[in-house]
Amino acid sequence: MEILYSWDLKATIAAVLALVIVAAYVIRPMLRKSDRIRNLDRTAVACAALFGLIVYLRILELAEYWG
Repeated sequence: MEILYSWDLKATIAAVLALVIVAAYVIRPMLRKSDRIRNLDRTAVACAALFGLIVYLRILELAEYWG
């Protein structure tokens, strides 16, 4: 259970989310149907929001540590 609370897990999740965002925009030109692009855009926005949340929480954690 120790891995669930470690910084390594947070960093791994953030890296995976960033890779999903990059992959979504790399494969976007290959998709021709608008519904697939719309779903891909929604997935990328959700991943970007989660990535931003992780970064924001990490900044708050560091500010609390330094403060």
